[in-house]
Parts: sequence; C-alpha cells; structure tokens
Amino acid sequence: MVELDEITDALSGNNRFNAIQVNPMFVRAVQTFTRWPVDAWAGELNEKGYLRTLHWIKGNLLGRLVAEGDAELSVTASVWPIANIAVGLAATVGEDDFFAGRPLRKLTVKVVAGDEISLDVGKFTGHLRERANEFVDKLLDAVSYPPDRGAQ
Repeated sequence: MVELDEITDALSGNNRFNAIQVNPMFVRAVQTFTRWPVDAWAGELNEKGYLRTLHWIKGNLLGRLVAEGDAELSVTASVWPIANIAVGLAATVGEDDFFAGRPLRKLTVKVVAGDEISLDVGKFTGHLRERANEFVDKLLDAVSYPPDRGAQ
C-alpha cells in the first residue's frame, strides 16, 4: 500500500512555499477510496482553501470523492466505468500559468446513471491546473481508445 506521505506530496504539489492545504484525514480517504496510485487526478478546493473534492482515473474507471467537514470528514465517492460516460469539452484560449495561448478547457462528464461532473481548468492555478490538464488528457484518451479496442 502506498504511504500516506507519498499521497500528501502528490496532492499538495510537494512545494512548501505554495502547497495545497491537505488534511491527513482527506489523504487517508483518498488512499482508501481510490486505491492510490491513480492514473490521473484533478482536485478542487473548498471555500476555506482545503482540497475536498478529487476526481480520478484508474484503469477503465472514473471516480469522484467528496469530503465535507474540517477535523472529522464525511466522505462520499462514486465510481463509474469509462464505458458508461459521455464527455463534452469547451475551451477558452488565453494566458495560463505556464503557456501563452494554451486552451483553458471546461469538461463536462455525463454518466449513464444521470450523474454529472463539471471541471473548469481555468478555475485552477499552479499544481492543481497541471493535474487538471493531465486528468482531462487522460480522460479523453480513455474515451477515445477503450482498453478492449484491440481485442476486436
């Protein structure tokens, strides 16, 4: 099993000057629910600046973990097969933290069961923006090239 410190470093950006606020209980929930490591992830901060929502891709699964609370967390998660989702994508092209002219993508994932995930990369900065861009890329790859495609 992956050590909690490894997950904390991955989520926080391992930058002591500009680290994302990650509480140890959230890290433990991520470890338990996602079976870390994951292929890609995107995290969202709550109004207090703490990482409290995590979207992840692992293999042919898409997951979302949402935690509420401060010291004691209430955590829920959903996991869906990639085959059961449809992805919509929009973008604005402008300045971003790292590259001029890089599209700031907005992702909408609709799940067959009726759930929906929205992710606006433009709302993130630094480490979280890079992770969100990687997540979008990995999700687009997953829906474009399903793992069983070569078996046909």
